[in-house]
Amino acid sequence: MSILRAVRKWWRQEDWREIAGARVDEIRKLNQHIEQLQKDLTPLSVSLIRHLLGTVDLKDVRGKETEMSPEERKNYVARLSSNWDIVEKKIMRLIVAQEEYMARMTENQEQLMLGRGTINGLFLIHEELEQAFKEHMLNSSPVESFDKRKLFSEI
Repeated sequence: MSILRAVRKWWRQEDWREIAGARVDEIRKLNQHIEQLQKDLTPLSVSLIRHLLGTVDLKDVRGKETEMSPEERKNYVARLSSNWDIVEKKIMRLIVAQEEYMARMTENQEQLMLGRGTINGLFLIHEELEQAFKEHMLNSSPVESFDKRKLFSEI
């Protein structure tokens, strides 16, 4: 029973309440400071993360290929994007298979790094082909002309 009385006496002391109040204020100030820091930070870009890991990014190799005429470029992206739906599924299956293999079978850091490099290479190919597909879709979308004077459009 004496322990209970001691705790009650300690609880009633003003010093404890002041200390607890001061700490709550400090915690609130720290939380506000952390929230402000989180607002100031920008999310890391994929290209920055690739450079930090020591790998190449598509921006590093853009413009270094041979120059093509607009017609050659249009044919090039059309050929690349002709089977995009099949290729995308295959690449994503390979990425998932590599991730699963890394999770189950890697024995050391070197194997893990090699697996991460493999995934990065697959993502680079995916990004390149996806951009070509998007460029092809922009090139091949029909330009709709609208004539205000015609009531019905021509077929």
